[in-house]
Formats: sequence, C-alpha cells, structure tokens
Amino acid sequence: MASSNPINLDARSSTFNDVRGVQVNQLFHNPALRHQFQKLVIKPILAVTNTNTTTTPMIIFIDALDECDDKDLMVEFIEIVADAYQGDHQLPLRIFFTSRVEEHLRKKLEAPAARSVIYHLALQDFDAANDIRKFFRHRFATIYEENRRLMRNVPQPWPSHTDLQALVEKASGSFIFAFTLINFIDDGQPHRKLPVALSAHAGLDPLYAQVLSAAPCSHEFERVMGTILLLTSNMSVTALGHLLQLDPADILEALLGVQSILMIPGDDDQPVQLFHTSLRDFLTSKPRSGDFFIDPSIRHLDILLDCLKLVSIPPETDIFFSSEASRYACNNWCYHFDQWLTIGKELQNDPLLSYLTNFVSQSFDYWVNTSLLNLLGQDVLDLLHRILLKLTQLPSCSQDLLQAMEEIDKHAKAWKYVLLLFRCKAGCSSFCDLITLSV
Repeated sequence: MASSNPINLDARSSTFNDVRGVQVNQLFHNPALRHQFQKLVIKPILAVTNTNTTTTPMIIFIDALDECDDKDLMVEFIEIVADAYQGDHQLPLRIFFTSRVEEHLRKKLEAPAARSVIYHLALQDFDAANDIRKFFRHRFATIYEENRRLMRNVPQPWPSHTDLQALVEKASGSFIFAFTLINFIDDGQPHRKLPVALSAHAGLDPLYAQVLSAAPCSHEFERVMGTILLLTSNMSVTALGHLLQLDPADILEALLGVQSILMIPGDDDQPVQLFHTSLRDFLTSKPRSGDFFIDPSIRHLDILLDCLKLVSIPPETDIFFSSEASRYACNNWCYHFDQWLTIGKELQNDPLLSYLTNFVSQSFDYWVNTSLLNLLGQDVLDLLHRILLKLTQLPSCSQDLLQAMEEIDKHAKAWKYVLLLFRCKAGCSSFCDLITLSV
C-alpha cells in the first residue's frame, strides 16, 4: 500500500538542505532513539507538509514486531510513536504494526496513552474461512493441473467438498497453517498426501511433527537445521556450507523432505528461510517437539565454535573478511557466545579456549577491520563487556578462558578511538583512508 499523494523532496529546496543537514556524527553524538525519530522522520515530514491543503497520509508498515530481539527497545519505540501523535499537529503519516500477542508489547499498546492514538485490530475477531477456502481451491486446482498425469484416475472435484470443508476447519483461520498444509500435500504424491493431512490434528505442531517424521534421516540434519533456526540473518546454501564446513550438496541432503516447512531455494546462492517463526518456537521447545527438540544452548555453542574456526583463517588478499559466511562469523560470534552463556547449562572450556587463542593470534586485526567496516564497533564492545561479566560469575569458567576474553576485550577497547574517528570522518572516500588517518 502506498500514499496516493506521496511527499516529494526537491533536492534544490531549502527543506531538502535542512534534512540533508542532519549529519551522521550529529546522530552519533545524540544517539537517543527519540531524538533520531524526531530528526529523521517527524521533522522532515512536517517540513514538507502544506498545512493549507489536505494530504493523504503515508503508511509505514512494520511487520512482525514480536520477532525483534530487543524487547526494551521495541517498548521504547512504541512509546515514541504514540507520543508523536499526542501533540497538536496532525501528522500525515500512519504506522501499521503487525505482531503476535506478546506480553511486553500488549502492556505498552494497551496503556492509556497508547490507546488514545492506536487503533487495535484483532485478527482473531475476523472470520477468514472464506478467504482460506478460496486459497485452498486455487492451490488445489494448480496442484491438480501440474500433476494431471499422476492424478488422472482421481475423480473431480479434488478434494471433495467435504474434504475441503474439513481442511478449512482445521486451518481455524490461520493462513500459515493453510499454507504449510498445502506445501505438505504438494511435496510428493498429492492424492496420497491429502488423507494424511485430513487425519492430522488442528494446529501447526502436529503438522510439523508429521513432516519431520516423514523426512529422510540425515546425521547432519540437527546441526544444519539448528544453525538455520538460530542465525541472526538468513544465509545462502553456499554460505551455510562454508560456515559448517560442509559441501552445499550435504546441506541440501540434510534438508530433504522438509521443503514444506522450510523455504529451500533453487539457487545455492539464495538464502534458506523459515516459512514461519513458529517452526523455531516448535523445535526449540522440548515439551512441544519431543524427539525433534533442538537444544538452543548446544546449537549456539556449535555456531560460536564454527564462527571462531572460520575467522581464525586470515583472508588471503584483503584487510577484512569478505565472503558471506566469514562476514557473518566475524559480526556474530560474540552474539552466539552471549546467547550460549545466557541459556547454557555447562561451560566447555577446552575447545573454546583453543579456538579463541587461534583467533587472537591469527586474525584479530582482520576482525576489527571488518567490525569497523560494518559499523559494529560499539555493539561488539558492549557484547564483550556482557560476556566478561557473565564469565566472572561462572564458577566453572577456567582462569585461562577468562584471561583470553579479557585480552580480547582489552585489544578491542584500544580500537575504540578508531571507531570514534570513523564516525567523525564519515566523509572519507574509503575505509582504507580511515585506517590511514588513524595509524
């Protein structure tokens, strides 16, 4: 959806110059989210709004608010948005949030200040049965046409009206259930899969269990699937193979039979994606997934070790890491370390100490360069500080491991002034120019 009367900024106008005058270093010196929202959103929109005419509001969509990891930041953002509409001015802007019902979001959205400016739309109050029925009919017709030779003896209409109604009732208004159910039926012999789908219990958990039960058993499945579930960003088949030190064909083999619940691309350079985050919720909850449970603490540790192994190998021709997998490893090993310490039960000192030692001796400078290039310097320093605090509180942490992390933290802080220089010298023609300035 878009505004029928979009707001345009003329690069020659004084308004554009005012907006353009918001320098990067100004935002870094005043990094508060409220300040940034005012400077980058509210003031520019108000500056180009003609108060004498009616402007059709623009719409900003923010999807899946519940999937943001930083709960405090999301709560603050909702507060800031609500406050922006409390003033006398009428903003020509509407913000459309979508989210599952999470307690920290519900409390903020239902607070008195927010209720006065937020219209709450509960999808469970709407009957989606007719829409889901149309979706089923369209997809089943396509499946029948694509498998006409295989299904030539299957009578029409397929599925029958009774079976179609049963599927609509199973979906219970959930499009993700309908979508996953169709993918399950379409993966193989559709006319044989349909009775299995009809016998499944309502809800996604039984459907996930059904798909996983029918999938070929691969010894790499848990490792590959666990990595996909817990990565901070989607990764291509090629990059997954690089990170896990597996051939791309091994990645694809491990995921055979789960195409109905996992988006596996036809191109190895495209990302593998979850169709829906409910799959992660299911597989990382022991009471829900049972034998299919994937332990997040073990998987975070494995990803941490895979990341450290990868970044312990210096790049051959550059001063920073450039491949998709090595960039991910460089930018996120601290995150997986922190997550493992947060939810893990046992500290395994020996392999981790070995990998950290190799990393510091072989690739530390390349890691710093890559972090600066991606503007991650302060985030990394914050994570390192948090990791150190957690390690000092663990009785099982060896002195050697603690010293290794203290050494990494000390060297990283020595580069902090380079990060500050990078922010101030945002106009440098290249990152290499910045390194030259800072030496």
